Amino acid sequence: MEEKKNIEELIKSLGSVIRDLKSEDEVIRRSAGEKLDLIEDELEWKPLTDTSATAIEPLVNALKDNEERIRIRAASTLGKIGVPAAIEPLLGLLKDGTGLDRQFAADALGDIFMQAGVKRYSIDSELAEKAARSLCEHLNDHDTPVQGYAANALDSIQA
Repeated sequence: MEEKKNIEELIKSLGSVIRDLKSEDEVIRRSAGEKLDLIEDELEWKPLTDTSATAIEPLVNALKDNEERIRIRAASTLGKIGVPAAIEPLLGLLKDGTGLDRQFAADALGDIFMQAGVKRYSIDSELAEKAARSLCEHLNDHDTPVQGYAANALDSIQA
């Protein structure tokens, strides 16, 4: 019970951490990055409930930020947390993002599907199919690293 409370508190802090990542003050940005690292470490490979989908909203919103570094950090964190509700927003970043955005989105998608297999939870088959189709399209991405991340993510879906 204590662990669940700790996880909920960490998730609730995401909004302020994302906001601090955008600060003009380098010390605040660095501190926010360290906090995000701690959140990722604490939440990675933990089974999160369906209600966690609304709690990750600050990260999902950060995928649309004007700053690439915020988008890629949010994508990475979503992948490490492994919440299936992040799949659709990550597919949007994969479709419309910069090369680096697409790399991180593909990598995060692979992480989510890998965790689903390890944690033994299911992802809607239509959503998995949609993700697979999108990743297949990026096997021919003009950005070579994206091709590799897309291939790795497809391996995770098929695993």
